[in-house]
Amino acid sequence: ACGLDLASLRRQEKGLCETLAKILDALSTARREAASRLSERLKAELAGLGFAPQLDILFEFTPVPVHAAPHLQAPLTEDRARILWKPNPGQPAQPLDKIASGGELSRFLLAVTSLRAESEQPTLIFDEVDAGIGGLTLGSVADRLVDLAGASQIILISHWPQLAARADRHFRVHKETTDTATSTRCVRLTQAQVAEELARMAGGGAKGQALARHLVANPSDLS
Repeated sequence: ACGLDLASLRRQEKGLCETLAKILDALSTARREAASRLSERLKAELAGLGFAPQLDILFEFTPVPVHAAPHLQAPLTEDRARILWKPNPGQPAQPLDKIASGGELSRFLLAVTSLRAESEQPTLIFDEVDAGIGGLTLGSVADRLVDLAGASQIILISHWPQLAARADRHFRVHKETTDTATSTRCVRLTQAQVAEELARMAGGGAKGQALARHLVANPSDLS
């Protein structure tokens, strides 16, 4: 015999469940404290990426049962976190993934990634992270992307020539249509083609060509 009876095993189970409950409570408290700090840092980061200073970010925690321990007054639970935000004063907080546009989500990801000491992802893709912004905010977004490119490969889809000019390599994605099929091509551009594409993105004409030449020579100058 192993020397363990059912009553002894139940006492051990109760002790382990009580210990686990304390650990889960401590973890939940730590998460809430970290969420408060992260919220403030995110708001400061997003303010520099074109969001209104009044933007508010909240973390909603919902307890989810993970084990119904018969010896405890309540089941063991873990946190399920959800990000809520209020883009404008007077509006109710709503889930980020329900009301944010694609460009807003991209900039939010950019802000989160910028707060990491080192990127954990070898490649990051941003789809129109510059949507709805311009001027100084565009420069801030460009600077963030350049910083991230020091640790990760950044793939950026953009319609702004001022932002595209900051890249090390340029590709043009376009559709080709024949009588029987439509295909999408991605072609790496030569230096001369980069200038042509930047001019096209800038509206063409003499002004577009002048801006393209300026950006090729001074990619970080958005003036």
